[in-house]
Amino acid sequence: MKIVVYLIVFVLVMSIITNNQTKTEAKEEPSVQNLQWSPDGKQVVFVEDLDKGNQAIMIANSDGTNIWQLTFVNAATIIDCVLWSYDSKYLLVGTSGGSGIDLKLFELSSKKTKDIEALLKPLKMSFASWSTPSWSPDSKQITFGGRVKDGEVHLLILDINSDNLRDLTNEFNLPLDLEEINPDWSKDGKQLLFILSHYSHIDYATHARLYLANIDGSGLKAIWPADGESNHSISYAKWSPDNKLILIQGSHEETENKIIPPGMPDVFILDVETLKLKTIKPDSKPWPKLNATWSPDGTKIAFMDLIPYPVNYGVDTDFFIYVLAIHDDNFSFEEAIQIASPVNSNHYAWSPDGKQITYDLGISGGDNTHFSIYVVNVDGSYTHTFHFDWKD
Repeated sequence: MKIVVYLIVFVLVMSIITNNQTKTEAKEEPSVQNLQWSPDGKQVVFVEDLDKGNQAIMIANSDGTNIWQLTFVNAATIIDCVLWSYDSKYLLVGTSGGSGIDLKLFELSSKKTKDIEALLKPLKMSFASWSTPSWSPDSKQITFGGRVKDGEVHLLILDINSDNLRDLTNEFNLPLDLEEINPDWSKDGKQLLFILSHYSHIDYATHARLYLANIDGSGLKAIWPADGESNHSISYAKWSPDNKLILIQGSHEETENKIIPPGMPDVFILDVETLKLKTIKPDSKPWPKLNATWSPDGTKIAFMDLIPYPVNYGVDTDFFIYVLAIHDDNFSFEEAIQIASPVNSNHYAWSPDGKQITYDLGISGGDNTHFSIYVVNVDGSYTHTFHFDWKD
């Protein structure tokens, strides 16, 4: 009888040990960040952090299944942009760093790749990696800043099927000693916004002016500031979905928000017809507002508050995500709702239906930070991790 009891105890102990070993040896989910839904809501693109600082740009179904690698990015390379086409058929990926500047177009169904940088090289041009490209609404063309043979930065348009390249800087007869960056295509496909600057950087352009022009080369005009000397810094400007308003990330000497010191990042709304400018003022906190974006239907704006405001912010910086309702009929804002706090990454993205936002949350461990992607409703409710169906 004692032998039987000993055997039962031995089996139970071994079962517990084996179970604990299994839990200990269970594979940790990969570090993932920078998720973006496709416009049709069927897929997501995200970045997987690999070993030794390497990364991979990954594709998955929107439910986290069918994960596959789009492209590998080595540790010496910076991912500058990953942009879905409006028809969800293509991804435009810009990189720079130790392996050089690159701009590639990926067709997802065929998994074919077009090397745009290789098209530019014979023309003695290259992708200006700090200038974010923009898709045409019909997903047939892209516009981007390109360095030309004399080192100037010109505004270029490329037809992705014919490879026909237009130099809008020459067509618009713009000053050659200035830089044209961060274009944004209007949702009706008829106009372009872009920044004209004396000097541009990865985060902003100094002494900058916002311009508007028709795609056919006509109607060029400055819209902010409309005239006079510009002491502004502008990071980017984005059309509202109805083409009535423009969202501007930048700073200038005199804002409606007197608490914000000159030069500190803030967010403005510009009425395209009247050129009336309004500063977003959700509260009285003197913190900069960053990474503002329109909701897909244009009724809301999301942005991040950076608290506190360091000179060089990084993974240890706290970001707070807010959502703000806007009414363009009377140009008024509702009170901003804080939906996530704190977030130690400056990336977030809207879901295509505008009901949710994803963001990154990192946990530091030694020299590395392990990131997970979270999903939150725009009213701040029901926060949960985005689940990926990883398979060996």
